[in-house]
Amino acid sequence: MRYTSSLLAVVASFFLVSCVDKEGRVRSNLIEFGFSDSVARCMARPLAQDLSIAQLQRLGALAKAFKASDQPRGTQRVLERLAGMGDPEIIGVVGQATLGCMFAG
Repeated sequence: MRYTSSLLAVVASFFLVSCVDKEGRVRSNLIEFGFSDSVARCMARPLAQDLSIAQLQRLGALAKAFKASDQPRGTQRVLERLAGMGDPEIIGVVGQATLGCMFAG
């Protein structure tokens, strides 16, 4: 019984660390898009929870390309680039998180 409890504690802590790390990477990508740190921090959790790893990787690649370009930053430009990805789930989750976090603080 003690072994099972210890194993569950290790698995739970690993899951927690991987979620926090995933949120941190999402936050970094949002900052690359031009979001403020506070808005990126607010948006990171719902994006990390609601999007698949593949979707998050696509967002990360888009953020890096966006940062490398000379295009102006801003929410409108980000949403335009997201629309070009053709994934309605990404657009919905990012749009909802953006609105919630921009009005929250």
